[in-house]
Amino acid sequence: MYHSVRRHVHIMHTLRIQIHPDLTSQTAGQFEDVVKKLSGVISIETWPDRVEVNCEDNVDVDVIQAQCRDIGFTLTDEDAQTSTANVSISGMTCQSCELLIEKKWKAIPGVRQVKADAVHGCAELVSDGIGPTVAELQTAISEYGYKI
Repeated sequence: MYHSVRRHVHIMHTLRIQIHPDLTSQTAGQFEDVVKKLSGVISIETWPDRVEVNCEDNVDVDVIQAQCRDIGFTLTDEDAQTSTANVSISGMTCQSCELLIEKKWKAIPGVRQVKADAVHGCAELVSDGIGPTVAELQTAISEYGYKI
């Protein structure tokens, strides 16, 4: 009997939005009401000094940024947009595999952080901007026999 293994790559953008000190929790609530209605928004997390918007790969980040500006929020210069990718990888079996994949993916421009997990056959990477494509990720590890 043949069993197929479902592989997935889930790309999520996280926008970190600095809250101006004069804004109130009412304004933060107003922001949440506006942004959570936008297509592709997964979740919104609020803290006293910032808001983080997690959105799908297909969301128009410019629209969210415009909504932020419209009600008085400003995006921070650093960490304004990052992407998180959760990637299933076949062929990864041990800690050496994890280290090799982490090394290869960290060498891709814009990749900030990589955490591979051989036990679960997956890796998570955090990148600046939109992040690397699936093809770029695959190219970086294919010579070692790993497949996304």
